[in-house]
Amino acid sequence: MNKQKAQVLSLAPLPQKFNWKLYQKIANSSFIKNEETAVIHFRKNAQLDSALRNKYFREHLHIPEEFDEELYIELLKNDYNIKMKSGSVSHEKLYMFYETQGKKKYPLNDAYYKKFYKIPSEFNEELYKSVYMFSNKKNEFNEKINKAKNIYEVYHKYKTEFPIDDGYLKKFYNIPHIFDPNIYNKIYNVSSDTSEIYKHCVNNKNAFLNNETYLRTYYAIPESFNEKKYVERYPDVEKFLHARILQEKYETLVKLILQKPLDAEYYKLLDGLNIKEYKELVLNKTSITNDEAYKIYKNNNTQQTKNTQPQLQVKRDTIEVVPLETIHSNGEEKFKNFYNFLYDHPDSLHKYLQNKYEEVNVYLKENKNKFKIDVYYENFYTNYIDPSLIPNNNITKYNFV
Repeated sequence: MNKQKAQVLSLAPLPQKFNWKLYQKIANSSFIKNEETAVIHFRKNAQLDSALRNKYFREHLHIPEEFDEELYIELLKNDYNIKMKSGSVSHEKLYMFYETQGKKKYPLNDAYYKKFYKIPSEFNEELYKSVYMFSNKKNEFNEKINKAKNIYEVYHKYKTEFPIDDGYLKKFYNIPHIFDPNIYNKIYNVSSDTSEIYKHCVNNKNAFLNNETYLRTYYAIPESFNEKKYVERYPDVEKFLHARILQEKYETLVKLILQKPLDAEYYKLLDGLNIKEYKELVLNKTSITNDEAYKIYKNNNTQQTKNTQPQLQVKRDTIEVVPLETIHSNGEEKFKNFYNFLYDHPDSLHKYLQNKYEEVNVYLKENKNKFKIDVYYENFYTNYIDPSLIPNNNITKYNFV
């Protein structure tokens, strides 16, 4: 008897108006053939707050898909100041409350949808609409809005197509147009989260506008630019480089460099380097910019300094230079400065020879262990070799092998 009583008590209560056909569709069970079998199945399987029972009442009472029980209770308490009894609230009663009173008196509001769709804090409905309603995506955007229940649903479903992008965030945080989050993050190392980068910028009161490293990077000022040497090269530009605002100075500088570029004369002033000959004869790359060539030059010199072995160095003043009259004038005059440079920069000399003569490459491979760089470039410097004077690139004539 007690067992039968327990079974009766465990049966789920049947609603007063039971829509057995709706339940048959939801339960999707072959057991349900008619109303009688639907009732039996419901009472055995649709316990209070079970997923099956909740699904039935949500369908039966037309509860919207975006209705979340816990969020709605939170909304009633915090936004509508509804006092709730202590203890858990039956979902079934909550659905009935929403259907009969809630959807009119206590509807789902913006605060609810922001939480439900996990909308970021920087989302502003009007700004978001204005950004895309006046963009080249306006037709697609308006189509999504017309089909959605609200703007938050649009963002949730189509945030990849209509993201909170750089243009939006600049307007939201009122940040100057020259702000680039990628450049900013490289300098300040903030975060991989774009939103956090913008917040950092705002909290620092747009300090990047006075950061020369940022401005040089943003305006793509060549790394080899040196203001003092630039003014020395072009004295008339100095008056334009005293802007009150640093940003204005760099905007002016961009225009100046276009008109008065970092040319061969500039690099001679900067580092005593003949950039044209360095590109042609050492790098064998005339298509790269002067700035790119200078980066390679500086990097090679840095590596050379790190890897220099004193025992391989030759003192320049001990070398016997061939008298000028013994050298072809066209070759000597044309290449003298260039070869003096190569003597002082053996790494560049090494690279130059590898670019020019296959014989050298072969020699280096075959004599790797016994090769003496000092003898190699001493002979080179002593003879002032002019490539145009070497018949058929016969390097052996000049005692290199």
